Amino acid sequence: VKEPLPEAFLWFIFLRLAKATFAMDEVTRTSESGSVIIHNDIKPDNIFLGHPGSMGEDLDFGDFGISVIASKFNQESGGGPPEWYSPEKAIYKEEGLYMYSHTKIWQLGLVMLCVMAADTSHDETISQIEEGRQSLFEKAESAGYSLELRDLIDVCLDEAPSERPTPRELVSIIEDYIGVHTRNMRRWGTKS
Repeated sequence: VKEPLPEAFLWFIFLRLAKATFAMDEVTRTSESGSVIIHNDIKPDNIFLGHPGSMGEDLDFGDFGISVIASKFNQESGGGPPEWYSPEKAIYKEEGLYMYSHTKIWQLGLVMLCVMAADTSHDETISQIEEGRQSLFEKAESAGYSLELRDLIDVCLDEAPSERPTPRELVSIIEDYIGVHTRNMRRWGTKS
């Protein structure tokens, strides 16, 4: 991505990513604290969009090779590239944190920030993330994206896992905003 993408397109992508993340929770979970799929490798290279002009539900995550099924009581780190680690994944053993749905939300937020800033190279280490994140937010602001989009992505990237929305909450929040931010959108041949 070299040029800023239309904001309406980003809202559609954000919604599709949130729904896919929600599906990873619901496919295995049988209770509120039950097991969920932790992908461990959510990054632009592992997100596949459907045919251009067909924005229905055509978004898939790929490369589940290092994913794990985890509950709040059963932790496995899995792996993945350190530059895409959530804060709790980077330090969970030392700090007593756990990986759960909020881990995927952080990775999803980082993907959206990189796409919004037209910079999907993200190669910072965890110690450089805060500085790199600020730079990406500055690029996104200069591209003219709405405060709602930037704030929602910022919440997804909160260092405190408990402050991030759940996948279900994220879908709901995006659905509340998407109509306002896609109102004057030219139809791209979408199903929606």
